[in-house]
Amino acid sequence: MQKKVNPPRSIALLGTPNSGKTTLFNALTGKHAQVGNWPGVTVDVKSAKAKSNSAILLYDLPGVYSLHNSSSPEERTAQEYLNSGNISGVICMVSADQPRIGLSLAMHVKQHGIPVAIALIRKKYLEKHNGLLNTDKFTELTGIPIVVLPKPSQLDSDEILRASELPEAILSFSGGNIDNYPMDMVVVNSLLDQVFTPPEIDKSTVFLDSMLLKTIPSLITFIALMFLVMFLAFGPPGAFLTGITENGIFSFGEWLARILAESGTSEWLVSLINDGIIAGVGGVLVFVPQFFVLFLMLGLLEASGYMSRAAFMLDPFMRKIGLSGKSVIPYILGFGCTVPAMIATRALPKRDRFIVLATVSFASCGARLPVYAAFAAVFFIQGKWILVPALYFSGILVAIIISSIHSKIFNKKAYPFIMELPSYRFPAMGELLGYAGRQVFTFIKKAGTIIFLASVVIWVLMNFGPSGAVSTPGDSFLAILGNLISPVLTPLGFGGWRASTALITGLIAKEAVIGTLSILGGGHGITAALGSIFTVRSALSFLIFVLMYIPCIAAMAVLWGELEKKINMLYIVFGQLFLSYAVTFAVYTISGLFMK
Repeated sequence: MQKKVNPPRSIALLGTPNSGKTTLFNALTGKHAQVGNWPGVTVDVKSAKAKSNSAILLYDLPGVYSLHNSSSPEERTAQEYLNSGNISGVICMVSADQPRIGLSLAMHVKQHGIPVAIALIRKKYLEKHNGLLNTDKFTELTGIPIVVLPKPSQLDSDEILRASELPEAILSFSGGNIDNYPMDMVVVNSLLDQVFTPPEIDKSTVFLDSMLLKTIPSLITFIALMFLVMFLAFGPPGAFLTGITENGIFSFGEWLARILAESGTSEWLVSLINDGIIAGVGGVLVFVPQFFVLFLMLGLLEASGYMSRAAFMLDPFMRKIGLSGKSVIPYILGFGCTVPAMIATRALPKRDRFIVLATVSFASCGARLPVYAAFAAVFFIQGKWILVPALYFSGILVAIIISSIHSKIFNKKAYPFIMELPSYRFPAMGELLGYAGRQVFTFIKKAGTIIFLASVVIWVLMNFGPSGAVSTPGDSFLAILGNLISPVLTPLGFGGWRASTALITGLIAKEAVIGTLSILGGGHGITAALGSIFTVRSALSFLIFVLMYIPCIAAMAVLWGELEKKINMLYIVFGQLFLSYAVTFAVYTISGLFMK
């Protein structure tokens, strides 16, 4: 077999976390890699062809602060790629108002013979605050070209590559190697003294940090902001939009079923489309507006610079439970999706990784939101915007308790937390809408594939049994499967086969729980379905179990890949199942004193 030859013209994007590197990668390639503000978000290396020149392959390296003697998987990965022979040029991201680390990275690459250019961001911010970075003099002294980047919406991929001079320089590149010797910061500081005048202190950032980085005010602010986000997403604003969407989807289903029936379509096919596909997928898609509001608000907090401060602020608390400050990052990411949260643990010290991997799924992922929102809207109407945050904080509380116990048992000590705090800024509306839109699109795509397939399988299992087609779901294969595990779940208050089946399909994707219940409830809307299956007490118990039991198959696959000792998979899975069962049993038993 002929050995694969790596592309000879390849450019890596290098920079610190939150330097705009991934945004530039998206602009140069037309792709939509996830943008993040915290170390660990982009541990994996992404690659794509340049939009303006398909002969050039671009690599988005993980965010780093240095390229020597690193115990961080991010920095090791970056160094290995630069030394692999795959990379023939580097674009290094530098922030004009905080250039020291970015310039040291660029000069480190340059001194080892690899062609490098600098992509400069925040130059207008620097000038606005009476600072100066003399780019012409810097290029004269170092030989490194500087490309000043405009705002993201105005990035021109062809102009950026041309101005970087890299497409020509990499043609004559003969190889270089990044060694383990650090960049001489005396040289960097001497250069900065000649070309850089720091900006005046941003008074608004100093004022806000004087309040938000103090322990008590910062905790109050963090909790208040999380409640505000949940209120907007699951209170009157989000619920109003969801109601409109739900009516539209199921009205469409009834209209389509009527049209198909009138045209002579087979009864089983009409049932599959309306009671299976539309009821299943539609039962999840009704929550798209709430998803959009949620990610819009989280995107605002992230892009404004607040989220990195939240991680910094929570560092002292994390150290008290035996974890480093960086450990808060996977938990925050876990509110979006457990998969990237588990991947982000690669940036953690080895002693922290197992604990976080074992507990990060307790941070409620976005896939659980439709379940929470649906149950809250049906059974907890007056307090639904309080119930959802309460579930979120309950999951984090469980993670804290379990992490603390692990740390004490294994006598783990936390590492110090190091992070650059960006200046506060108000992101452009287009940037926020794009972020929220990409998150929602990912959710819709997932619902259109996994949930679609799950809905079809569920419909088949619900409409067929050992004797063939069935007239009632209680005689179906689905009922048989649910009945096998329902005795185990009866002490928790939801031992019926329909609830049991929903938990099984929830292993495919947590969104499928609502799709399944919607189908099994008769396909007449999620409100009617839940009302026919649960009481208020059993609904609360069911929510606690969904909060704590094992994550979806995709997350489980990632967990398997991230664990060094595969036997620990059994410990985590059975441990979570036991814990979820015990806590749910306690909640159901105690709630019996107050409700039926």
